[in-house]
Amino acid sequence: MSTASSSVHRIPILEGLRAYLSWWVVYFHCIVDSGFDRRYFPGALKVLVNGELAVDLFVILSGFVITQLVIQKREPYRVYITRRFFRIYPVFLLIVGFGALLSTTQFAIYKEYYAQFGQPAGIVGSLQFIGSWQHYVDHPLAYLASSLTMLHGAMPNKLLPDAYAAFTIPGWSLSLEWQFYLIFPLVLACFHKRPLLTLAAVGAVIWTSPLLDIGNWGSFLPQHGQYFAIGIFSGVWFRQLVEQQTLRRYAGLATPVVLFVVLTAIPEMRMMVFDRYALTAGAWAPLALWAAVFTLIVDYHTNPKPLFVRCFAWLFLNPVAQYLGKVSYCTYLIHYFFIFLGMWLAMRYGFLHSKYAVFAVIAPVTTIGTLLASHLVHRWVELPGIALGKRLLRSRPAASQPLEKMPVA
Repeated sequence: MSTASSSVHRIPILEGLRAYLSWWVVYFHCIVDSGFDRRYFPGALKVLVNGELAVDLFVILSGFVITQLVIQKREPYRVYITRRFFRIYPVFLLIVGFGALLSTTQFAIYKEYYAQFGQPAGIVGSLQFIGSWQHYVDHPLAYLASSLTMLHGAMPNKLLPDAYAAFTIPGWSLSLEWQFYLIFPLVLACFHKRPLLTLAAVGAVIWTSPLLDIGNWGSFLPQHGQYFAIGIFSGVWFRQLVEQQTLRRYAGLATPVVLFVVLTAIPEMRMMVFDRYALTAGAWAPLALWAAVFTLIVDYHTNPKPLFVRCFAWLFLNPVAQYLGKVSYCTYLIHYFFIFLGMWLAMRYGFLHSKYAVFAVIAPVTTIGTLLASHLVHRWVELPGIALGKRLLRSRPAASQPLEKMPVA
């Protein structure tokens, strides 16, 4: 057994990965909201204007990490969900509240920026999203109530249009995460008892999810279910590879599991049925990038001596990446406020004559503001919130019945 196996639940490489993914999203928003699109980037650099790819990788990473946590800690559901709630809710509550207070100002910036810039500029400059923000300003209490449940990403659009991004644009993916946290132990328990039936049911839900008018950008859990599934199966496989354990009971399920991954996770399959089919490298990129990172993690935990493994791992393990990874959750949620500030400054001081001039204002303002705010919110909100959750759990003895778990040999 690898010497690293006793601490598999904490994988420092993943901390560094979070840093890169969060700042990828930050600069993606800076780029597109400065008016740039893929035409301005040569070759592989076009990936910089594909922030959806970073989010897909975040989703895979979440499935991987939560699988490790559930299998290793084997906590009662109350303990598990309490930890998850206090891990994400305090910062989310702060950002949503701040966004609600500034909603009128943000909406004014949206409209003026679009009118002066004279062209669609990414997310903010799209007329569709300006229309969405009009809903938030006209019905603030309804959208605030929806957001405070963290289930706003699963809200039917006929009931509350565009609730998925109310008051904080990146908040849609936090709803996605919370939906996953809530349901994953149940799915795991069902898989433990009826594996084939569970795979079939989950696959059917994922496949039919594009037919439902719920949320947008994949904010409804089944719409990103294929990527969570990749993370989950990677988590189970990682346990076998690193700890040299075999899930003997499920050995006969290899074929149906592979079929499940192929039929639900391959984007081209879904596009053939629900969308106009177009073979693109971008659709496969999350799978390829995760395969590379997963291979690195396994190599580092089983045989970290080769030079290329150590050099590659250093990209994620260096102190800067580790620190930025620790505050990455705050970075992800906070950065759009500083993009708004950059837009206002660009308008105020006459920088809207050029995309490059706009970017020269938005990028540094967003970088400096986000770094400072992420540090402060991490220290004064995120860490105290996590500590509060731990104190509450210590004050109430946990139930003796653990989460249903996959047995290991």
